[in-house]
Amino acid sequence: MSEIVVVAEMEILPGKRDEALAALEELCQQTHANDEGCLLYALQVNPADENQVFMIEKWESVEHLQTHGGADHIKAFGESGVLAGAPTVTVLKQAGYGDADKGAL
Repeated sequence: MSEIVVVAEMEILPGKRDEALAALEELCQQTHANDEGCLLYALQVNPADENQVFMIEKWESVEHLQTHGGADHIKAFGESGVLAGAPTVTVLKQAGYGDADKGAL
């Protein structure tokens, strides 16, 4: 199995920031508590644009990521109506350059 790193970029609808952050907090809590193979699931907020957020994720395998994608809490977040559109999801592969502790997520 090969670990998978994911960056999901999301745009919050204007006027929905507080509601979106509450929904994202619940999403993080549910993912941390329930999704096997989750190594990292961390929300990052763009300080220059309060409506742009990024979820940085690390999964044990693509299978774990796929299972997460079908989880009820992912579906509930998708139906929450707080985003301006679908997240832009990028699945990455570690390059593995440099120091093993500093050069990889």
